[in-house]
Amino acid sequence: MIPAATRTCLCTMSIRTTAPALASSTHQEASSSLFLLEKKNGNWNCRRRGLVLPPKRGDTKAKMTTTSTMTRASNGSNDDASTSSYSTEGGERPRRNDFTNPNHWRYQSYINSLENPDSLQNAEYRQRTGRNHVYRGIVSYDGTNYFGFQKQGEDKITIQSELERCLMQITSLDRELLCLGAAGRTDAGVHARKQVFHFYTKDPLKDELNCMRACNRLLNKDVRVVEIAKPHPMFHSRFHAIEKTYRYTIDFGLPHSPFHRTTAFSVGYREYDMKLLEEACKVFVGTHDFAAFMNRSRDGKNLERNSERTIYSFDVVRGGGGGSSTTNGERYEDPSSMLVHLYVTGNGFLYKQVRNMVGAILSVAGGRYTVDDLKMFLEKKDRKLVPMAAPAKGLCLYDVKYPDEMYFSSSSSSSGD
Repeated sequence: MIPAATRTCLCTMSIRTTAPALASSTHQEASSSLFLLEKKNGNWNCRRRGLVLPPKRGDTKAKMTTTSTMTRASNGSNDDASTSSYSTEGGERPRRNDFTNPNHWRYQSYINSLENPDSLQNAEYRQRTGRNHVYRGIVSYDGTNYFGFQKQGEDKITIQSELERCLMQITSLDRELLCLGAAGRTDAGVHARKQVFHFYTKDPLKDELNCMRACNRLLNKDVRVVEIAKPHPMFHSRFHAIEKTYRYTIDFGLPHSPFHRTTAFSVGYREYDMKLLEEACKVFVGTHDFAAFMNRSRDGKNLERNSERTIYSFDVVRGGGGGSSTTNGERYEDPSSMLVHLYVTGNGFLYKQVRNMVGAILSVAGGRYTVDDLKMFLEKKDRKLVPMAAPAKGLCLYDVKYPDEMYFSSSSSSSGD
């Protein structure tokens, strides 16, 4: 998590830019539900919300047209205004991580950071925090022996704690100054092909390639940093992510393959209808309220947030599919293979949403439920009606995409032990 002081700094320029456009309103809630923008004594201020509430739905009824695959802009941006079939009467609602919505505070921060990189991280802020330089990293890992990505104390080993341990040793900086964050917090046992993270340093790294190699010498063999590069000065791995792809691997062989025992869910002991499986995947494509497919977090605060997400595609690929980062993400069919990969791409995902969707899809393919039951689950928004989630070992964070401007065109290596 990024400290509150940093969040306030990230929003400062956003407030100044959006104030004239919002002068007619005394309150404006950001669709991210993280901050509250308000006007006092003629000045616009931004403060952290004490309680996160979902946006008001009003009396309008949403219209949704579901397609098997939603088109996306060629530049990889999340342009829902032109690609999504979702619309509401009386105007469109704010969308999550939408860099095309002028009323979204992240859009304003993003535009201002491109025009003036020093506007949100001024000299005073850098001197106070010591975070003068930001770096982007990509890490691949087998999550079998880890309690997820996010640090959970000193007694549990996680991917974040391992990365911080290595970077602290390499840079001689403490954990607070590094402020390492990631695009997504994978659960215990979940793997990642392309997990993107960022961290800060006081002084610039002398050589990103050597830093990557040093990390891999210190890390366990089931975790590998495949890239460290200098991105845009305002890069944030979570806030700037516009598209994520997860892959869930299912082993329909009997007996199951011993080579995939930790990376695939074995279901060969039951009969499954592949046509029903593909039809069930299509149900989730589009913009829906996925409250029924979200687990409650420990503090329960995620139940109060907006549970609407957009799924761009939900593809079924038999065999192949690019298991490692060296395959450049190829997806190819292999009819003789007993492995089936489910690729789901969206603008964001709720807590355990993918595993809950896969569990429901397998229940339909196995004959326990029907495709109409899945549609009913979405409408009822009741987690108790949805079947049990699929195991974590079959899930892999496959890819994360960002706006092109957030990348730094440097010659970075893709390997290094």
